[in-house]
Amino acid sequence: MKYYDCHCHIFTQKETINLRLLFEIILDFPKEHEKSLHLQKSLAAKENIFERIADKIQQLKRILNFLKTGFSDSEEDIFKIMESEYNNNFNIAPLMFDLECVFMADRHTPHDFSSHKDAIVSKYEQVVSEFQNSNNSFIKEAEAVLSEVKLIKSLKHNRRGLDELKALSQELNTHFSSIKEDKITDQKMLLSIKSNFDIQLNDISALQKKYPETVYPFIAIDPRREGIIDKFINEIYDENIFCGVKLYTPNGYSPSDIDLMKPDGLYAFCVEHDIPITAHNSYMGFATPLSSVVIKGYIYDNGLQLKDGPVHLKKAFSNGWVQDRATKFNHPEIWEKVLETYPTLKLNLAHFGNGSAEWQEKIFSMLNNPDYPNFHTDLSCWCYVKGHKSEIGLQLFYDKYYKNASDYIKSKILYGSDFYLDLMKIDSLSDYLKNFNNIFPVTEFTRIAYTNAKNFLFG
Repeated sequence: MKYYDCHCHIFTQKETINLRLLFEIILDFPKEHEKSLHLQKSLAAKENIFERIADKIQQLKRILNFLKTGFSDSEEDIFKIMESEYNNNFNIAPLMFDLECVFMADRHTPHDFSSHKDAIVSKYEQVVSEFQNSNNSFIKEAEAVLSEVKLIKSLKHNRRGLDELKALSQELNTHFSSIKEDKITDQKMLLSIKSNFDIQLNDISALQKKYPETVYPFIAIDPRREGIIDKFINEIYDENIFCGVKLYTPNGYSPSDIDLMKPDGLYAFCVEHDIPITAHNSYMGFATPLSSVVIKGYIYDNGLQLKDGPVHLKKAFSNGWVQDRATKFNHPEIWEKVLETYPTLKLNLAHFGNGSAEWQEKIFSMLNNPDYPNFHTDLSCWCYVKGHKSEIGLQLFYDKYYKNASDYIKSKILYGSDFYLDLMKIDSLSDYLKNFNNIFPVTEFTRIAYTNAKNFLFG
């Protein structure tokens, strides 16, 4: 028996920057940096300098691991990492991502990337510079503190820690410089935007053909990509490459978009052919940086609103800008409108609404609704056992939502990793799996990672 990771990513590019990785740096570096600063402030400087050095080393190792994995030469390289970490005991369902449509204000105009490139690059440089300056300041402080340490054995041991920290910091700086000098150019970034979807489509198709019993990919469908729904229905589906569909509505469209909802649209086709859909559904993550997008469908803005025109958004990279898009385009209330029309749609609202207690309560009630027999959620990117800020943590999820839930609700919950995007928060995929194995009894983990997964993926 092999388990299933129902939510992971293996997209990469060898010669052009993957803009998704650039955004992960912009979005996640400040959060990880803030967490590190909070820990440092909670420890007395001199008495706990050794622990602080160890914590900083762990942080830099995670970031390096994330960058090295994301910039692997091929999707197969990332797949092989997953196979090794999982001891060849898992099948995977990798999800595609549509970069180009992130910069499309509506379905009738081409992407508007050039006018946003400078702001994106500037934000990247700012985040990296602040991160590097903080590392340099910490190293100087650590050197000063260690120079006062009188215990020779401790000094000798922890000087090695400081040397490792310096080496990691320098290695990271080299990676940042490479990204800036070799990758971030008009030509290469535009090439990445225009070619990324087709590159992913070709690479994941080749990988699935090579490992047909292990890799079950989901194709990214954005209704603004011209002809993609018809192409999926009339061509791609029959090729038997893709197990399901991935939707990412904070990229700038509504779950109830007209081309998704119409009688001959995507949802109707998926219901007819029992095709699973996984939709990003956390209060965090990626989002379009555009200031306005044209919406044909429902949004959530102090309640449900039906729109047929432009929706204005918070300025990109300002406080709460991702949450603004998440609320407007991804609120579970909008998804329930979809299910009211297509109640038997096989839908997974991924991440169990992580980051919003309101969303989690709503999703849990939808799981318990017999009118939606094929509605699911997954536990992907649940890296924290005890929680962190607005994330409740895996242990509390198990105690509050899972342990005493009915078998009906338990049958709707799936295991996922969000690998490799989760590497910003955890050391390795094996550590991620270990957290689940420590909290979920074997019978329950088998339920979410095998029984439920097979039902969701294959019916």
